Amino acid sequence: MKKRLIIISFLLLFLIFNIINNNFKKMTTEKTDKEEYDMAQHFKETYEKMAKKIQSLERQNLEYKKILMMSYSFIRLIDESPSELCQEHLIEVVRGFMSELIDEHIFKIEPEEIFIP
Repeated sequence: MKKRLIIISFLLLFLIFNIINNNFKKMTTEKTDKEEYDMAQHFKETYEKMAKKIQSLERQNLEYKKILMMSYSFIRLIDESPSELCQEHLIEVVRGFMSELIDEHIFKIEPEEIFIP
């Protein structure tokens, strides 16, 4: 009888140990899954921020290329103009145009914020 009681108590302890062990494994697995999900969300957010930043820089680069192309074309127009009066007028127009572009794209001043005396 005593032997049976020892075997039964041993089996009960073994069963309790297995239940606790399985619950612990399940809890750590769930925690790990949540941590992985959170980490994936963080990487997704970081990737989206970087993609937006790259897209913004590409648009800004395109705008700068346009400004350079316009500047070059204005210089060519001034160079090819026949009269000095035409050259002076073109220089004034180009200077004003380039000043607006520099204020807007380089100094980041919106057109309505520009002070005109």
